[in-house]
Amino acid sequence: MKNTNKLIKAADEFPEHKGHLRTGCSSGFIPFLWHRHQLNRKAKGRAEEVVNIQNKELGNVSHQKPLSENAKFRSTSYEELDSRNRTMNGIMEALKDPNVKMIGVYGPGGVEQLADMLVLNFDEESVTGRAARLFQRLTGNKDNKKNVLVILDDLWAVLDLRDLGIPSGNEPMEIPSGKKTKEIPSGKKPKENHSGNKPMEIHSGNETMEIPSGTETMEIPSGNEPREFHSGNEPKEIHSGIEWMRCKILLSSRNKDVLSKMDVKDKSDFELEGLKEIEAEKLFQKVAGIDENDKTYGELAADAAKKCGGLPVAIVAVASALKNKSLPQWKAALEQIERNNYSRDLIDAADRSIKLGYDYLESEELKSIFLLCSRMGHDPLIKDLVNYSLGLSLFQGVYSIKEAEHKVDESITKLIDLGLLEDSYSSDRFTMHDIVRHVAMLIASKDHQVFALSNRKLSGWPDKDEIRNCTAISLHNSDIGDELPEGFDCPRLKVLHLDSNDPYLRIPDKFFEGMGEMKVLVLTGLDLTSLPSSIKFLTSLRMLRLERCELGDISVIGNLKNVRILNLSGSRIKELPREMGQLGQLQLLDLSNCSRLEVIPPNVISRFKYLQELYLDNSFRQWEAKEQASKTRNASIAELRDLHQLRALNIQISDTTTLPGNLFFDKLERYKILVGHRWRRSDASETRTLMIDLHGSTDVHLLNGIKKLFKQVAHLFLRELNGILNVVNELNWKAFPHLKYMDVGNNDEIQYILSSKERKDLQNSFPELEELYLENLIKLEAICYGLYTEKSFSRLKRIRVEKCDQLKKLFSCSMVEHLTQLEAIDVSKCMFLEESVLLEEKENSSDNDEADKSIKFPQLRELKLQCLPALGDFYNNRKTSTSSRLTENQKTEILQMNAEDEKDSSVPLFDNKACMQVTIFPNLKEISVEFNSNLTRIWPNKCSPESFGQLQSCIVQFCEKIDTIFPSYMSGKFHTPIELRISGCNSLKKIFDVDIEQTHHPVAKIRLRDICLIDLSQLEHIWNKDLQGTDLDFRNLRSVTVVSCNCLGNIFPLSVAKPPGLVQLEHLDVIPKLEKLIVRDKNAKWIMRDNYSMGLFCNLKSIEIYEVDEEEFPYWFLHRTPNLERLNLSDSSFKVLFPSGSVAVPEIHTLTVVQLRRLRLLSLPNLEYICKEGFQLDPVLQMLEYLEVVRCSSLTNLVPSSVSFNHLTFLTVFNCNRLTYLIASSTAKSLAQLITMRISFCQVIEQIVLKEEGDEREDEIVFRQLRTLEIIYLINLGSFSASNIVLKFPLLEELVIEGCPSMQIFSGGVLSMPKLQQVHLPSLSTDKRDWGGDLNGTIQKSFIDKVIKVCDEEELQLSYYPWLKEIWQPKFPLPDKLLCNLKSLVVYKCEFLPNSILLPSHLLISLNNLEKLEVRNCNSVEVIFDVKGINEVEMRNEGPAFRLKTLTLDQLPNLEHVWNKDPQETLIFEILQEVNVNKCERLKNLFPASVARNLPQLEKLEVKDSGLQQIVSKDDATDNIKFVFHHLTTLILWNLPKLENFYPGSHTLEWLMLKEIDVYGCDELVMFSSKSQSYNNGRRSLVSAEQVFSNLEKLSLDKKETNMILHGQFEPNLLHKLKSLKFHCFLAESDCFPIGFLQKVPNLEILSVSDCSFEELFPSAVLDVDFVGKHAKFRRLELNSLRKLKSIVTGN
Repeated sequence: MKNTNKLIKAADEFPEHKGHLRTGCSSGFIPFLWHRHQLNRKAKGRAEEVVNIQNKELGNVSHQKPLSENAKFRSTSYEELDSRNRTMNGIMEALKDPNVKMIGVYGPGGVEQLADMLVLNFDEESVTGRAARLFQRLTGNKDNKKNVLVILDDLWAVLDLRDLGIPSGNEPMEIPSGKKTKEIPSGKKPKENHSGNKPMEIHSGNETMEIPSGTETMEIPSGNEPREFHSGNEPKEIHSGIEWMRCKILLSSRNKDVLSKMDVKDKSDFELEGLKEIEAEKLFQKVAGIDENDKTYGELAADAAKKCGGLPVAIVAVASALKNKSLPQWKAALEQIERNNYSRDLIDAADRSIKLGYDYLESEELKSIFLLCSRMGHDPLIKDLVNYSLGLSLFQGVYSIKEAEHKVDESITKLIDLGLLEDSYSSDRFTMHDIVRHVAMLIASKDHQVFALSNRKLSGWPDKDEIRNCTAISLHNSDIGDELPEGFDCPRLKVLHLDSNDPYLRIPDKFFEGMGEMKVLVLTGLDLTSLPSSIKFLTSLRMLRLERCELGDISVIGNLKNVRILNLSGSRIKELPREMGQLGQLQLLDLSNCSRLEVIPPNVISRFKYLQELYLDNSFRQWEAKEQASKTRNASIAELRDLHQLRALNIQISDTTTLPGNLFFDKLERYKILVGHRWRRSDASETRTLMIDLHGSTDVHLLNGIKKLFKQVAHLFLRELNGILNVVNELNWKAFPHLKYMDVGNNDEIQYILSSKERKDLQNSFPELEELYLENLIKLEAICYGLYTEKSFSRLKRIRVEKCDQLKKLFSCSMVEHLTQLEAIDVSKCMFLEESVLLEEKENSSDNDEADKSIKFPQLRELKLQCLPALGDFYNNRKTSTSSRLTENQKTEILQMNAEDEKDSSVPLFDNKACMQVTIFPNLKEISVEFNSNLTRIWPNKCSPESFGQLQSCIVQFCEKIDTIFPSYMSGKFHTPIELRISGCNSLKKIFDVDIEQTHHPVAKIRLRDICLIDLSQLEHIWNKDLQGTDLDFRNLRSVTVVSCNCLGNIFPLSVAKPPGLVQLEHLDVIPKLEKLIVRDKNAKWIMRDNYSMGLFCNLKSIEIYEVDEEEFPYWFLHRTPNLERLNLSDSSFKVLFPSGSVAVPEIHTLTVVQLRRLRLLSLPNLEYICKEGFQLDPVLQMLEYLEVVRCSSLTNLVPSSVSFNHLTFLTVFNCNRLTYLIASSTAKSLAQLITMRISFCQVIEQIVLKEEGDEREDEIVFRQLRTLEIIYLINLGSFSASNIVLKFPLLEELVIEGCPSMQIFSGGVLSMPKLQQVHLPSLSTDKRDWGGDLNGTIQKSFIDKVIKVCDEEELQLSYYPWLKEIWQPKFPLPDKLLCNLKSLVVYKCEFLPNSILLPSHLLISLNNLEKLEVRNCNSVEVIFDVKGINEVEMRNEGPAFRLKTLTLDQLPNLEHVWNKDPQETLIFEILQEVNVNKCERLKNLFPASVARNLPQLEKLEVKDSGLQQIVSKDDATDNIKFVFHHLTTLILWNLPKLENFYPGSHTLEWLMLKEIDVYGCDELVMFSSKSQSYNNGRRSLVSAEQVFSNLEKLSLDKKETNMILHGQFEPNLLHKLKSLKFHCFLAESDCFPIGFLQKVPNLEILSVSDCSFEELFPSAVLDVDFVGKHAKFRRLELNSLRKLKSIVTGN
């Protein structure tokens, strides 16, 4: 009765399960099917328990009437509605109909929403990645056992199901993998990929077998293919498509046409209309909490429900808003729905109703949160909403992240309760119904001027006035177009979110100038290598997210002093700037997944005094020790001690010597801390994760800061800890009270996980632990030693133990009593494990002691026992006595067993005496017993009827002493269909031992579903007797596979084979001699083990291995396949195939040496070496004839020079983009038999044959049999061989060279090709392929022709033609006037240039027509114009004048000289009009003196963020130089802190036409002077005020310059033409706005004030009629970054 009472309690609690609250769709119509599905499964589990209790405890007393179909779905919140019941019943009938494959539901938005049945969390970002994941789930082995319902909700257009990873019908399917179709360079059509997991093929004669991905061994899936029976003599192909009978698709859409076009038949689509009037009224009353007898409110509710149009989403929104409201409020709300001023846009009742729900939200805070949620996309993270709330200061009085989290959680809960938000698929996310989102976006647009676009193309920006009023601009995953506007005037803008994947989209430098009030800036997926300098104007910014961006120098963000949230996650950045330390208000810093981050300067992190959260997952790990911090460039972990408010930390610490002693980690609330250098990533997604791998280098007891975490840790990984014998006693005396997941491995000292031997106090040890993994603990004696409390391990669900050789038993019986929640046991490779459970029965046990009669492992679902050679029993009782509590019959039976055991030497998995007294594994579904050589039988012959009753899968492999799988006494034990997989058991003679008498038990049915028998050399019978007259059930049998069972006489007895015995059988495959094998994934790993029989693959001639996630290829496996001729490896993670040095092949593996003929390596992205240097050619490769290498992107060379290929006839290499050469000359000499060589699409390869270093001999290489040589698209190939090797091709007939733009010659040595008639070169027409006997000359002429063709154009983008680097070499035979037509040259990221000079002298003399030169992002460039190398005489003949008009130099960090010598009269740039220089830190001056003296056409000079000291360099030969710029109108100098003057020597300067002067951040420069004072502190000023001001129209001034003009002796109307004036950098607290200066600018139209400390601008006393009259043209006032400004106008 104990179990019964427990079940009754659970049943009472079940209706209150929180899942019921979520099962109604918008509070109760077609239910949320996933939540219903969850509850249904729980209910089903309860029902099964009831059945078990009925059978065991009570027998059949009575049965209740079966539940209706709807009852299975119903929850406490579900309303019984006729309109929905009819639809629901129709759907249920369609689901039952085997002929219906697709079901459709359609109706208007807001009626229903179908949920995701598959419960998949898609981590993959790409559509193809998610499709592959879904395909794997649908076609995976485990899920093929179940019926699967796929729900695709809210379709707006027709979808191709295959693009989603859903196979269609019986058609073969190509899985969307995100990869291109394999290109085979030979021109042959690539092999079809039907299912994405390669087609399964099984042949006999030349037998072929492919094992699909997702199966664990060589199992054949049961697809929906036509039933086929094969004798083994004819070939058969099977596709691993989805099984239609077990998968149906339910679609919902607002448009019936969408369903029709997706092949949903009329009989299986169902319309959902709005609720009927009485149903809508009933729902409204329930949600609003109105008593059905309340007539007043009842009438109002009926009226409101009618206004909601019968749409549940609208009803819930309005009813929730009016719940507990007064009668006047109800009436006002109904009137508001009628007269809503949004009626033009809120076109239906649902929209108007949701608007009412919004209006009734309790606070402006909640309204702001609601509107913000609407533009965060689908299923956003709650933590992102928290960050937004802090960035926008949405919550008054909330300053910490923790407070914000509480407020956000509270707001989300309220909005969910009101029906305006919904729960998402994960607890850390939320979502919003599409109709609710539509209304929210409309409100945001109209009431708050939000411009938002998502997943669409931007057709155009709003007009100027709309943009000015915008408070938020959000372009999420939208096509923005080719470029952004130069800038926006957005004085009210608070939020800007730009999300793009366009790598060419750039943000203009001045883009942010008009957005001074912005608080939140989010830029995603952009190239920000040059961060716009105008970002410094965003001084109000509180949240900055630059996610997945290309970042360069971001030092400018140091100016954003108010930033609280900084997120650079996923961005490509190498170094953080020191200026980041200026962000003193920072609370959250996210640098996760910045895998290229190498430098965090010292003393930057420690300055973030208010930092609360720091995330460095998969990011920076180059921490320095504290004592080294002053000597190195990186931060130390000790800096974290200064972060007293830190509460969340994710970090990896590779070097434990960098850990300081007194860390505060125990104060952290959330953390993921990885200690050690061998962790690739954190597998745990939960918080409070600690991973320690000390690699034997440090004593864990010395890591005090880390050890403090043990008392709160939830996920713990421990590797290679020294000096630990007892985990609990030595690491955490409190026994890990909060630990949920524990993984301990690679330790040679640990003896116990828990031991009470040294403890006087017993505590609850691991009371919360759910998963325990122990691996490679070679001295582990026991998990638990001694006594412990009842709650210890009480929640453990999974345990896995591997390679713990000293462990003799897994559990003691006293421990088992507490493992009531255990669901999975996996034990492997424990060499001395004798038993898993040892019963420790006491001799004086009382008669009333029922402990041992209880159910053991009541929740266990999976049991795996692998490679346990000493295992005798899983469940053993060594002390079973004739106790008084046994009946006389039991005592007699035990005595008989003891006598039999003395005679019987067999070793059972379960001890009979122990199992007789208990129920074991009543819910076990999967049992796997593998590589247990001591085991003779599996099942106990005496156990309770409930034991093993739910078994669904039985796997027995390589248990060499077992002779029978199912003895006759197991009849009646199994109540569910079973999948059976047996392999490698050499003593096995029969699968089923049939006893006719026992099979007539009322439940004596072994119901089989799939049988797979492989490599059973002694198997004689599947059934040892004809089954005529038995009750064995074969109606569920779907497939039978038999491979290499040579003694098996038949598969089915006649009585079974006769109809209707095999009604469901779909596949019958018998393969006596396997010759071809195709495997992947787990099956490939199984095939490559060394524990199967020697003869299993003795006939194998071809093997294809796909999708193996292992770094090491098991080379020894090839020695087990003596007849192997072909080996294909594809889509796997192997790094090295063949080991270096002598090959160590264990003798036990050696059968005979294979002589491989064909080797194909396809798509092995991690493959670094086929074999390493020093490889001694093994017979495996010595007979190789065919070698194909395709898409091996990490391969650095094909084979080392020590390898020879004496028999190779075919060689192809395709798309291997790290190969710099193909083979060494010593290997090439061995290719005497090579007939065909094809090398293509290898982007960095420079030579085919490389001569070894130090070899000065004039070698000769003869390709005696080579007839075809194809060299295709090798863009960096310079030659076949550049050395002086003699190359002979006596039989070469066909030579194809295509797409090799850098190839200038074929060979640097003597070349012989006597039979070559034609050369296929792109530059040679078909009728001119006669190469004339001079191949080198032909190729060189072709190359020069290409050069001439490209260089003859007027515009040249150099980055498109990297092979043009050859013309940068002085020795290149440059044709005359090669570049004379070039007018525009753009050089961008051209690091391939051979030297640091951009335009060497031999090119420069040809560029006299160049008008535009643009150089950007070239790190290697040090000089632009090479004047030193110019021959003056030659230059005079060419003409010294250059036509260059525009010169742009941007982000050239190593540029030192524009001209490396003053050209004097050699070069003249007299028509240069515009010069732009940006971020050239090493550039000290711009022009030589002679160039600057001759720039009469210069109109604009702009220099920013550079290291200039002077504009013009000193000319020592000339004194008192005069510089005259007749046409210069614009002078912009920004952030040039070292700039002291225009020219360091004596000079005069004249630029009378200047109209714009914008100088900022040039602190050393004297800007203005008057006639009376042209020098200041010995330095000449840049501008004479009297000379320039009279024509000036635009001017920016700082405090010093303003005062100079105010107090200088100037004419009153000197600035009478000035239209635009900007004041900046008045930073002293006492500074006052220079209102008097405005008297000097009567025609001013625009006034801008930025970065100043003014508290007021215009006193009212000044703004008299006279002042206003003088400034009648004033139109615009711009204010930016005035943090202390209190008022613009003071007084009255």
